[in-house]
Amino acid sequence: MPRPTHFRSQRPALHFKGLFAGALIALSAHPLAAAERQFTGTGTASWSVSSNWSGGNLPNEGDVAVFGSVQGDATINLNADRAVAGLRITNRWNTVLRAGGTANRSLTLGAEGIRLEARAGPFIIGVDASNQRVPLNLAANQTWINESAARLTKMAGGGATDIGGHTLTFDGVGEIEFLSAITGSGGRLIKNGPGTLLLPRGNPGVTGGFTLNAGTVIIGNN
Repeated sequence: MPRPTHFRSQRPALHFKGLFAGALIALSAHPLAAAERQFTGTGTASWSVSSNWSGGNLPNEGDVAVFGSVQGDATINLNADRAVAGLRITNRWNTVLRAGGTANRSLTLGAEGIRLEARAGPFIIGVDASNQRVPLNLAANQTWINESAARLTKMAGGGATDIGGHTLTFDGVGEIEFLSAITGSGGRLIKNGPGTLLLPRGNPGVTGGFTLNAGTVIIGNN
């Protein structure tokens, strides 16, 4: 089995080209701060049940969904395609976001991206099983930040992350792992911060470039 390929930043920034044809993507102006909607369901619970959200308000595409009030492992079933401004994870235990069992469900993320706070436990998006996969779509330029010692994982199996023509930036001290493809015509990846980004063999499949400013990138970890 081929060994994974490691890249570590050396200043000045390292730009991956060739396969990732260079293209500059203009960053959009940051919108007003999104409202936060706190998930309060426990154990295995449904996103679609209003009583599982503080105040009975399900998050919409202008809101940040926050997972942190539960005391213990949490599995959240999407049960429909969803769109939010972003996700914030503060739960100290395992948090799993999956489709729900009747069909694979997509999740669209806006400009707020994803943030694992320093105290957060592992956060897993999608389950590699029939009708539990969660393809991700980016609706804006955004940053995924992991400040935790635990890992943020996008699972494998029919659940690609399509960044489109947007810029996806990775930051923080923790590990961010993809076990499924990243795609995007004109999309661009940027790696900031001291943490490690783990990508599957043959990835990323974006055409707008890949800039390594800091930290470590491992390609072929699967």
